[in-house]
Amino acid sequence: MIRVVLLFGLVGCASTIGAPYREQTPPETPARWLSWRASQEGRNLDEQRGWDEALGQGKRPALDLSDVDLARRANGLYQGFCAPCHGGPGDDSAIARHRRQVAQVPPLGGTGYRFGMMMGGDKMAAGVFKVIAEGRGQMPGFAGQMTNEQIWLMVEYLRGL
Repeated sequence: MIRVVLLFGLVGCASTIGAPYREQTPPETPARWLSWRASQEGRNLDEQRGWDEALGQGKRPALDLSDVDLARRANGLYQGFCAPCHGGPGDDSAIARHRRQVAQVPPLGGTGYRFGMMMGGDKMAAGVFKVIAEGRGQMPGFAGQMTNEQIWLMVEYLRGL
């Protein structure tokens, strides 16, 4: 019984991958992202900047990747910032494995990650946010190249891989 529930939970997390992830919107500059999100959320630009700053303090936003526009932007961010080193989502071909081994980078997402996000919740998500923002080892930090909300979007996107 427990195995069935656990398996269902893992499959449920994976179900966010779908049609929206096949297409992508090129990564936007932080200024352009803030402007777009302000218009989406009905905020002025100063309010959006303040809201984004609060996200850098660990406040995890509710991001719905079933929103096609948001999913396309998430895929664009992944392709622009993550895929050059970590490979494409779900790409476990021999070439991709060799490239990651040479670069000494792990594949992203997968069952272990989804399980960790389920069990670790906000604490694990905050850790992943910190790694993306500040970098670790060979991985550079992306805090200056993405807004805090974009980094949280990557955390959610990785959960669906």
